[in-house]
Amino acid sequence: MQGHAIPRRALALPLAIIVLAAGLVVARARLSEGETAGTISTYVGAQGCGAAPTLSHPVDPRAVVVDGAGNVYVGELNSVLRIDKATKAITTVPGSFDRVQELGMDGAGNLYVLEGPDTGTGTVGPPRGVKRVDTAGAVTQVWGPFGNNSTDAGPVAMAVANDGTIYLGVGSNVIRVPPGGSEQFVVTNATGVSGLAVDTAGNLYFADKPEGVVRKVAGGTGAATTVAGGANFHHGAYPVGAGDDFVTGETMAANGSDLLIVEGDRHQVVKLSGATLDLVAGNGLSSDGCFGDGGPGRQAELNLGHGSRSGVDVDPTTGDVYIADDGNNGLRRVAGGGVAAPNGRGTGWGTTPPTAPTTPTTVDTTPPTAAFDAPSPVHVGIPVQFIDQSNGATSWSWDFGDGTALDTAKDPWHIFTTAGNHNVTLTVTKASNGLTAQFMAPVRVDPPEAGLVGYESISPVRAVDTRVQVGAQSPRPVTGGTSIDVDVAGPLGKTPDQVAGGAVVLNVTGINPTNQTYLQVFPSGETRPGSSNVNLLPGQTLPNLVVAKVGANGMVSIFNAVGYVDVAADVMGFFPATSDFNAVTPQRVLETRPDGYGGVPAGRVGHGQSLMVDLEGSGAVPPEAGAVVLNVTAINPSAAGYVSVYPAENPLPGVSNLNFAVGETIANLVVVKLDENGQVKLFNAAGSVDLAADLMGWIPAGSPVLTGITPARVHDTRLAGGPLGPGQTLEIDVHGKGGLPVSSVDAVVVNVTAVDVTGLSYLTVFPGGAGSTVPGASNLNLVPGDVVPNLVIAKVNEGKINIFNAASSTNVIVDVMGFMG
Repeated sequence: MQGHAIPRRALALPLAIIVLAAGLVVARARLSEGETAGTISTYVGAQGCGAAPTLSHPVDPRAVVVDGAGNVYVGELNSVLRIDKATKAITTVPGSFDRVQELGMDGAGNLYVLEGPDTGTGTVGPPRGVKRVDTAGAVTQVWGPFGNNSTDAGPVAMAVANDGTIYLGVGSNVIRVPPGGSEQFVVTNATGVSGLAVDTAGNLYFADKPEGVVRKVAGGTGAATTVAGGANFHHGAYPVGAGDDFVTGETMAANGSDLLIVEGDRHQVVKLSGATLDLVAGNGLSSDGCFGDGGPGRQAELNLGHGSRSGVDVDPTTGDVYIADDGNNGLRRVAGGGVAAPNGRGTGWGTTPPTAPTTPTTVDTTPPTAAFDAPSPVHVGIPVQFIDQSNGATSWSWDFGDGTALDTAKDPWHIFTTAGNHNVTLTVTKASNGLTAQFMAPVRVDPPEAGLVGYESISPVRAVDTRVQVGAQSPRPVTGGTSIDVDVAGPLGKTPDQVAGGAVVLNVTGINPTNQTYLQVFPSGETRPGSSNVNLLPGQTLPNLVVAKVGANGMVSIFNAVGYVDVAADVMGFFPATSDFNAVTPQRVLETRPDGYGGVPAGRVGHGQSLMVDLEGSGAVPPEAGAVVLNVTAINPSAAGYVSVYPAENPLPGVSNLNFAVGETIANLVVVKLDENGQVKLFNAAGSVDLAADLMGWIPAGSPVLTGITPARVHDTRLAGGPLGPGQTLEIDVHGKGGLPVSSVDAVVVNVTAVDVTGLSYLTVFPGGAGSTVPGASNLNLVPGDVVPNLVIAKVNEGKINIFNAASSTNVIVDVMGFMG
């Protein structure tokens, strides 16, 4: 998870969070029913008594949301009720819902329902998803379904922004689902996400339940910061729990916002105003038979989290707080327990349309402005990206001046097929008023670069397997301190002189070593370098992708350091010596042990820390380099975690390159785009770890051989489709995903990670589309409980790649790092 280290156990397991106000707070309008501020009553249900009015209706409340007019929506097990603010009429919201878990509402008044298994009873529930009920009563599935049983790690929390963006808490992650868009990771590697909330400014809050803290993601994207939990918070006049030190307790504050937090363990609802935390209701354990109805909410008995999640919300017209007191079978109300303030919600389903405004309506007459960054000159056949720099635009239309079809992407990729000067025209439109603007810029397209040869991708072919003596020149296994030579020309269908001096892409696997050891891959006939490609523990089977320069004899050498080990290697593709890829004999460019090397300080990299590596400044690559191929090794980490490698000037992406367990030494190949200064960063997510990196080669900026992009997640079976079962193949359409062009991609560079592995297995990545068959090769070897990453350069067919799982079941995560074509 992004952000800094936080004191543990500062909160008491928050179940739900709701934002009351963001920024401006207006005067409280009035208290409902003339009650005294702070008085609690059972608003609807079987337990109401005392002075507070009670609506006669059985209710099993699990979630609650209040619209902008004060109408209350209550989520029951399989239905949603609406309580009219003015008439108190109770009606059922249209639609069929299974095990309502959370409710939300956007600024237009559309209601959102998160469904899921009843976690309290363990009953197997239906697939988890989100349904939207619009203001006309039409029900639409807008996300999901997720999985098919109660053991799936599906969403446990939901928040809805004014614009209809949905945020979902899934295990240790928060994902963002914009209206009509695809899923994006906002938070990764939290300890365990429980409650979510979004304020009117679009700031996201989430409770990291095991850590006991609440964190804020400003604007819903970017780094997370801690806003509750730590040494700078205190309780107000009403302590939250006797004997509980809330100086570092369950608190929340963000830009003057007030927040409500449900404390399931304490059966309390608390409110945070600034840095002051006060008790709103419970758990006084009232014994009057009315659960405290008619008295102060702080002395009332609540029974929260009883077989489900307990929702909470506030009436923006009165400040009344509504609590889904599910264990007491009642919807409770605390008069004036919140802050009456605008919350940006619409008036919801079934309400009378608002009357016409009495003051003139302001009409937006400002047109958009059109602008873009035009790459020039470019070469025929080279993919180039146009970056939009317009203001106020909501739709885009690109005319590239070469007779091709218009492109409506915001930042499109394009390939020019004819040389000459092309006038590229961008037309943008502003949805609020329909006004348009245009911008034109000339682009010079030069002929193809002379002698340029690109990457040759193939379906994987096994070049060596010492267990069955395929391609090996010596008996199995490989003895410590010795090397075997592997012919790569044959699997590529070439002669030795055709591959000499080029670079072969190999997936190298070390199998069942007798000792802790490492493998090195280098040009046959050349001096062995001081680097490693695969690091192994006794009995371990581990793969790593390798880009190795080919020796003059058309072979590469694989060296084993210690003991005995079997070796398998699969040829995935080839960079000819005439290509733009500049293969080098492996060169160490970074190491934190023992004294620091490569311009980085000595010592382990801590939790949330980054190292910057200046590859251009150190002379490792020339100024024209645009991307590099690095072998990155994590050494003896103190905690399970991951490393992300990315351009130094870019924000931290929500993806990983290298996943590791405690004490594990593991390597993975990385293809990473350089920033404008020739620098990259390595970020450590958890604990402390030593890092090393070896340069394998570099690619010029703008080369069609390999285009590096900012890493992006393109598929995660935990969020769509569920685990990949034995013998199953997952087909992924990669065109246009994660920053890739919509066409003309020959091969993709993807980091494939297996998680939640249930048994011994392996994954094979190969071309998708019609006529594809599973090759006799592997990319990842799986052991139960492991998290296994490996970089893959995969040939694309019909815009698709396939991932085959041999046995057991596993979830699969795919992050794209670059492409060729």
